[in-house]
Amino acid sequence: MPLKTLKNFQKYAETLVKIHVFKHRKQKHYNELVRSIIREACMDMKSSDVKEVETFCAKLRQERVKEEKALKEQTMKKPRGQLNAGARGGQGSYGDAGLDDAGYDSLDMDDFM
Repeated sequence: MPLKTLKNFQKYAETLVKIHVFKHRKQKHYNELVRSIIREACMDMKSSDVKEVETFCAKLRQERVKEEKALKEQTMKKPRGQLNAGARGGQGSYGDAGLDDAGYDSLDMDDFM
């Protein structure tokens, strides 16, 4: 079957990927397989044609980023309202984590001179 029309080429590409490429998608080096296929397929192309392939890949990446972002926003839980305890954590003085309940009264500050 000769490939003459755009539809024939698209159908051939779909069949080729389904039969020969997708069966390896769970494997460790799948990304390298895809890169190698693109590299070999673009080897004899002009730079302007390679630029078209590059543009397509960039658009595909942007679509995936948008999909992932939308999915992440759907799965994120909304933060619950929390009481703002301030810098001291709501108790004690700075840095003591509220462990010293005695405060300044126990330091005997009236005898400093």
